[in-house]
Amino acid sequence: MHKSIPSLSNGEMRKVLLARALLKRPRLLILDDVFAGLDSAFRKHLRSILARLMAQQKMHILLISSSLAELPRGITHLLLISGCRVAAQGRRRTLLRDPETARLMRAEKVAAAGIPFPLPPAQRTSLVPPKLVEMNNVCVQYDGNLILSGFTWTIGRGESWALVGPNGSGKSTILSLIDGDNPQAYSNCINLFGRRRGSGESVWDLKKRIGRVSPELHLHFPDVQTCLETVLSGFTDSIGCHKSPSSRQRRIALNLLDYFGLGRTLLLLCHC
Repeated sequence: MHKSIPSLSNGEMRKVLLARALLKRPRLLILDDVFAGLDSAFRKHLRSILARLMAQQKMHILLISSSLAELPRGITHLLLISGCRVAAQGRRRTLLRDPETARLMRAEKVAAAGIPFPLPPAQRTSLVPPKLVEMNNVCVQYDGNLILSGFTWTIGRGESWALVGPNGSGKSTILSLIDGDNPQAYSNCINLFGRRRGSGESVWDLKKRIGRVSPELHLHFPDVQTCLETVLSGFTDSIGCHKSPSSRQRRIALNLLDYFGLGRTLLLLCHC
């Protein structure tokens, strides 16, 4: 409770803002994508809190989400938005049994058959070292507070990992050591793509070989950038599109936007 706000993880900050909103004891509590960034244990805890508030009927809750799986107990009515229009609305039980509602929700799921169009060529396997990331006995601390202690980890070629842990356990700190945003990477034994951090490598050389998606990334893009320009900036590894793309690049970016079905549906879940 005595931490400064900048020292909080994304999930911890969301918990603080939730507590702040609840202390106001509002008549209407609006929760926009409230479960994003929260660890699994707290998601379950939050659902029980919302269910209790709705059962007491002292607070009306408006939950905005893109997933039916996130509905807590107590949600009584649904408003389904598709193509920027109201597609259906009514009592929860009635709509969930409606075949048209099920069809609309299935249409929003991305196909799992693979990306059906060419992407820019990846690096040849022969150019990728056997060990992409090596961390040996890594320690990170801020103002005397130990965040990581004796952390050792290796990511090998062909491996896919998941960092799993509660909010504030150090997951984002570990990623910051990899993508070059944490200066304490230079005081630890860390190798990236076969090269020791601090041996003269450029941060930008590292970033060219790393793609990252995070809740904070969108905050750094210029307000005037369109969705298409934001995608196109991936070709130049820049924040914003500052070069005229080729017709091939535009075609690939447009195909990606269409593949993910961006902007088609929002689900507005309303407790009345």
